[in-house]
Amino acid sequence: MSHYRVLIPTTNPARTGPLLKAVSPFLNAEDSRGTLLGVIEMAPERPLSEGVEVARAYRALLSRITRYAERGPGELRGQVRIAHVAAQGIREAALETDTNLLVLEAGDGQGRDGLWVNAVEDLLADPPCDVALVRPDAAPIRSVLVPVRGGPSAELALRLASTVCKQHGAELCVLHIFNPRISDESRAREEKAFLKLSSAVDVPVRRITLFSTAVREAIVREAAQHQLVVLGATMSLMHRPMVLGAPVGRLLRRLPGSVMVVKSGAPVSEIKDPDRPFRVESRAAAAERVDRWFAENTFHSREFGDLRRLVDLKQRQGVTISLGLPTLNEQTTIGKVIRTFKSALMERVPLIDEIVVVDSGSTDRTAAIAERAGVTVVQHSEILPRYGAFQGKGEALWKSLFTLKGDLICWVDTDISNIHPKFVY
Repeated sequence: MSHYRVLIPTTNPARTGPLLKAVSPFLNAEDSRGTLLGVIEMAPERPLSEGVEVARAYRALLSRITRYAERGPGELRGQVRIAHVAAQGIREAALETDTNLLVLEAGDGQGRDGLWVNAVEDLLADPPCDVALVRPDAAPIRSVLVPVRGGPSAELALRLASTVCKQHGAELCVLHIFNPRISDESRAREEKAFLKLSSAVDVPVRRITLFSTAVREAIVREAAQHQLVVLGATMSLMHRPMVLGAPVGRLLRRLPGSVMVVKSGAPVSEIKDPDRPFRVESRAAAAERVDRWFAENTFHSREFGDLRRLVDLKQRQGVTISLGLPTLNEQTTIGKVIRTFKSALMERVPLIDEIVVVDSGSTDRTAAIAERAGVTVVQHSEILPRYGAFQGKGEALWKSLFTLKGDLICWVDTDISNIHPKFVY
């Protein structure tokens, strides 16, 4: 896989700098993108809509972080998720963003929120997709160590490690530890599997073989020579409910530098069984979904006040924006409305690409004033006449979709006396 769709959930966006640096190789890989997910966990007895102010603060912080990330080649966007159960909210976000690599930060055991630790353990026990538990370190990466024994996540560990090596120009070292007590025949089988596995990556590999009955001790000793260790979850960890339990916790504390513990998971997808009857969502579940949508999608105009950045985002995505102005006898306000938007959002900052007045047969001077202001004026009765013409603003709005050329379309009422460019953004 040459592309990654990375999801990075966090309950503390301000502390994600080291983690983002650690996962930058995956964000910068060809045709890859990432989502920094600010997770807000609400108490079960509180409605999700109470999280709207926190969500707004998270969005502002995520925006600053992702704006800084724009300086690099990787694509990173911010998103907020409000949920009563953090793990479930993260699973839903993984599905919505088509995630194939979930990145979770491994804490040092100090000052970690208990609810977040529970969420991490839940996601590691039953991952929605491939998952990497990451403990970042500031040291430059010159050498990456991957201990392999052919476990279910060995291929994932090698693939992620090779991506890191490409980004940093680091050496990939693949370690296999033989038990000196095994038979020659068993050793030959292990060597064959080891060579096959380590030959599957697309970067040069230095193979290291050791003999020891104390596997963890051997890994810790060898790790001192490298700046990143990537461990594939063993078969026992693949099915252990508490994957952050003593074995992994002790190993993380003893390993130096950066560490990734990776675990293969099923691809994110909705279960669609044609033989399974359609399940109607309960009223309570539907109400919570609506409640969360409003909490996560209630914005203030100041969140979009950096118009230059909006223009930059528009140009990078190659999209155009149209403004439709429905009118019916608005001669007292239409001139000021057009001048306001043309001056601020076309001449001063090229955010809008076209303004079109969709008139509903005004009997005053509305159409003449709009034309003198230099915008296109169309009569909604002349758009798609085969469908007839009816009274009402809704008629003007849906017919304007046939006339407006932009990829993004916004409409603003034209009877507003205190008009401001913020009505668009």
